Amino acid sequence: MRISGWLGLVLGFIPAIAAGQAPPPGMAGTQIRGTVVARSGDHLTVASDTGPVYTITIPTNARLQEVESRSLADIKVGSFVGSGAMRDATGRLTAQEVHIFSVAGTGEGQRQMGNNAAHIMTNAAVTAITPTPPGETMTLSFGTRSQPIYLPPDVPVVSFASGTLAAIKPGTKVRLFATTNPQGDFQAGMVMIASKGATLP
Repeated sequence: MRISGWLGLVLGFIPAIAAGQAPPPGMAGTQIRGTVVARSGDHLTVASDTGPVYTITIPTNARLQEVESRSLADIKVGSFVGSGAMRDATGRLTAQEVHIFSVAGTGEGQRQMGNNAAHIMTNAAVTAITPTPPGETMTLSFGTRSQPIYLPPDVPVVSFASGTLAAIKPGTKVRLFATTNPQGDFQAGMVMIASKGATLP
């Protein structure tokens, strides 16, 4: 399994991935989704969703991201978000997912996702929220541009924040991007950690 392009967009590594260049540090190599069976210091034992069990080292320079489930109520004017959305025949963008970032400026801008011209990622600050029954519309502003995006009432919303090894316990769901050293041992450059029952992207 290889890194998906949309995740790079969400996490702010847009230019390299969109252009087909090598993924940024931390996101190259094998993608592993699964459940932590055990942790000993900086070593994880992970039972992958596809069956194999991996022992993975988390180096001190690894990027750890904690993912927590949120709701539309957590999207406020001033929030910095990333939204993957589909453009319909009228030109309206409807969000398929919203990611609330703890650091403003993450991958700021708007761009096409993959080969579908109607699939758009926008990372920007929320400058307005307008009730649009049954959901609402948020306006994202970046540079000199503004983009309204409709939010259905059931759109998935999660937050991203810096995580720590202490948050990883047996039973924790994780998504890792790992490479192997010459001895064949796995080392993770990036770890996404599901917090409080969140579903990982």
